[in-house]
Amino acid sequence: MPGGFIMERPKMSKATWEALKAHILLERRKKKEEQEADAAEERERKERERRRKESQMTLGETREELERLEQRKMALNEEKHELFLQLKKVLNQEETQRRQQILKEQQVRQAETDILRIGGASYPPPGTIQLGGHPPPMFMQPLSLTRPPLYKMEPRPSVVAPVCFPKDWFAILETLLAYKATPKKFTY
Repeated sequence: MPGGFIMERPKMSKATWEALKAHILLERRKKKEEQEADAAEERERKERERRRKESQMTLGETREELERLEQRKMALNEEKHELFLQLKKVLNQEETQRRQQILKEQQVRQAETDILRIGGASYPPPGTIQLGGHPPPMFMQPLSLTRPPLYKMEPRPSVVAPVCFPKDWFAILETLLAYKATPKKFTY
């Protein structure tokens, strides 16, 4: 280097070198700690800000949640109402079927008693319990112990109406005629 002046520094002693090194390391450590403290303070500030925003949003979210729950409640109430109506329909259908079954059974019993009356026998229909030890008389009519009617009825025509028999009337008649009433004794 033609125009330059080079100056040499004097060599440092080992103790000075160690002191300088310790001072530099201490400054770096302090600077690093300050940066970490600033970062921690920034994190805390951001966390406080986030919580504040969250609490503000929580109020809105709470309102939205309440609206959703109200809508769900209304939907469940509608579903409950529909299910209740279905239950009423099913119960009504079952009641109607039960009534029809009872009516059908009564018609069958009436048909059996009509067949017995036509056949001339006056045995009780199957399933009834006879209290006495003797069968009822065959040609005796039951006594009527009822009051006279409160209103006048038209007299019935003396012509006997044709009797309609069920399809299997002969089988029913055979089973009824084959039925032997056995007196039941009651013990108390």
